[in-house]
Amino acid sequence: AFVLLSVISCDDEISEIGSNFFEGGALTMSSVDTISLKVSTIQFDSLTTSGATRLLVGYHEDVDLGPIASASFFQIGVDASFSLERLYTTYSRAELRLVHDGYSYYDTTQSISFSVHQVKEEIELPADNPYLYNTSTFKYDPVPMGSVTYKPRPNTKDTVKIALTEAFGRDIIRLAQSSATQVQSIT
Repeated sequence: AFVLLSVISCDDEISEIGSNFFEGGALTMSSVDTISLKVSTIQFDSLTTSGATRLLVGYHEDVDLGPIASASFFQIGVDASFSLERLYTTYSRAELRLVHDGYSYYDTTQSISFSVHQVKEEIELPADNPYLYNTSTFKYDPVPMGSVTYKPRPNTKDTVKIALTEAFGRDIIRLAQSSATQVQSIT
């Protein structure tokens, strides 16, 4: 969006400056000031975010930039297909473990709350442009599968453990016991 703004100012007045150089003692001056501005707003969009080696999550109110939010979407999977024998497996718990690599930004004295939600659609990369961008969004279940409040410790390699719902864990076990395609290797 481009906006052209013009400011025009005209001023006719009698000035006393330099009047002693002229007979009659007055100098009439006219001045016209004109300025033109070309203003545009540019949104830095379409920044590639897929293939990142670090998950960034959080929210911050910056005095200059306003609200800054980050959410991560990812698909979990296994390197190869697997199945579990019913006779030899039981369900204990399901949890997501995130290893903090020491990187942090903004205020690390405050606790951070994480919520894990199940994405309700496939995270597929288009064949003609196989990337995700900062403008990519996905539908997800508003009810979290698990939550945790975490107090970050910069420059440490803490592990954040988020307990997931029993229903999710039991579903993974059921799929693995039946050798379902959902627990086959991801592409």
